[in-house]
Order: sequence, then structure tokens, then C-alpha cells
Amino acid sequence: MALELKYSKDNVTFEIEESFLEDLERIGTAYIDDILTQMNNLCLSLDDVYNEIQTFGGVSHEGEALFFEISVLKEHGQHPFFLEVAEISTDEYLDYFLLQQTLQPREEYNSL
Repeated sequence: MALELKYSKDNVTFEIEESFLEDLERIGTAYIDDILTQMNNLCLSLDDVYNEIQTFGGVSHEGEALFFEISVLKEHGQHPFFLEVAEISTDEYLDYFLLQQTLQPREEYNSL
């Protein structure tokens, strides 16, 4: 079984797979803080769904724009459990946008 890591900031706790950290490193260290912030914000509004993985699209503007998707499992009474993060194309991100399944970017990027 993979190692489960916990992250806690501003009274928000979530768990991640060790492979999730490896995926973040492959995406690039410049984007990690922004992606973690967006994950933190997602945890505040994430719905409990029994035994179903939810997937969201996100964008980071830390340098060149990076489009990514995140898979998370959130069941009643449990912390969100993030499973995967992967880089995606602009078209794939737009699909998430049309489905209203996108992460909220950092505040300083809302004016872009």
C-alpha cells in the first residue's frame, strides 16, 4: 500500500498518495505552491461523494501557463484524498471549464 501523506493549512487537511508528490515534481517545482493552494481552496467546497473519484481541471500562471487535472476522492466524514495530478492540454482544460469543474486560481491571477 502506498504511503499516505497529510497536508494541513488554514484548518484544511487532506491526504495524498506518495505518487502524487512524484507527479508534482515531474510537473515542476515552480508550480507546486500554486497547485497546493488551489487544492486547499477546493477542499473548502468539495462535495462528499460515496466511492466516486472526482476530477477537476486547473491552470497555474507561475511562469508559462500550465494546465493540469487533479483526481480526488472525498467521502462523508473523511479528509479529501488526492490521487493523481497530471499536465493536460488547453482543450482538455476547456472541457472542464464547460462542465464547471475547474479549480479557482490564486487571487492575484483573477485580474488577468
